[in-house]
Amino acid sequence: MPKNITNTTFDFGGYTIHHYCGVNIPISSLVAQYNPDVDLFIVFTDSYIQSLYLDFFHSLRKDIGRCEFVVIPQGEQSKSAKNYIQLTQQCISLGATRRTCIVSCGGGVVENLSGMIAATLYRGIKLIHIPTTFIAMHDVSISIKQAVNLDQGKNLIGSFHAPSQVYMDLSFVKTLSSRDYLSGLGELLKTLLFTSPENLSYVNDNFAQLVAREPPLLLKLILSAIGAKKYLIENDPFEKGNAIVLEYGHTLGHALEAVEMRRRSPTPLSHGEAVSIGMHFAAILSEEIGLAEPGYLGYQLDLIKKLGLPYEIPTGIRADDLMAAIRFDNKRGHIICDDKMLPMVILSNCFKPLFTSGKPLLPIPLSQIDDLIGRLCKK
Repeated sequence: MPKNITNTTFDFGGYTIHHYCGVNIPISSLVAQYNPDVDLFIVFTDSYIQSLYLDFFHSLRKDIGRCEFVVIPQGEQSKSAKNYIQLTQQCISLGATRRTCIVSCGGGVVENLSGMIAATLYRGIKLIHIPTTFIAMHDVSISIKQAVNLDQGKNLIGSFHAPSQVYMDLSFVKTLSSRDYLSGLGELLKTLLFTSPENLSYVNDNFAQLVAREPPLLLKLILSAIGAKKYLIENDPFEKGNAIVLEYGHTLGHALEAVEMRRRSPTPLSHGEAVSIGMHFAAILSEEIGLAEPGYLGYQLDLIKKLGLPYEIPTGIRADDLMAAIRFDNKRGHIICDDKMLPMVILSNCFKPLFTSGKPLLPIPLSQIDDLIGRLCKK
């Protein structure tokens, strides 16, 4: 193993996952070296990533032997149940067998969609992630959750399936747009808010380096996020207990994404942006319910603003559309509550999620959620 690569191993839920992280990693040669038993690599990417990294894909084709490329349109619209079925059929037509390996190369949409195909094709085949976005490196890749969307909402069809290997090359981060990079910071902030006091302070103290995307700082934060999620997921791999806290900000966040997907917004919120707005919404709820400790709402909002992330519901999104999406939230059923309540991850302060029945969820009246959304939506 080259000295410039950090290797972290996860063992949980019957899975072993190897994460390789560094700068200018020889990904294609490592994939070939560690997977000699694979008869066919099917590489999934999107149209934007394909155009951006032509040299990388040439080296991948050259080094790993027999491979086929599947290119999907960029964006959340590609992560549909319809596409999932069509692309699974395409894999079979390309000659996929039980010894085939699905390789995702891209952001969260590519990883979720290809992961879902790997999870279900022949009841599960090998999966490798090569994340190219910051959010995919520290969030999506450190998970065994795979899912696609329905018209009613995000990630409503899913399965658990682990990648055997994840290759995180920080040189990909240099080519991200400012908006895509900030999206990754939004999801990272979520993780740091309930797992890592020292790294939350570190972000505050090294903000200029973070904005400049300096590799040593990014490596430290990614390894920190991996370490935090490693602890949570190894003890709760299927997110039925403490790991549910990873859903902080996702109740409104997923609803925003679902609404924008249905109305085909030309400039939809990214996942990290939607989660950032969702975190602010959850903190306001915590304050209004009387559970937030003094200063928490303002502290979190200051961090969101400092990172240049959005915190307001975009103009033109209707309150009733958001409520319709929220009613299909995927955390329903984790705790017992009547149908007039919705389980949400709520913090009283940094590192202090509130629990019900041993789970980091709080039943919130739908009427209260509806009222707050109505007040926050701009006409």
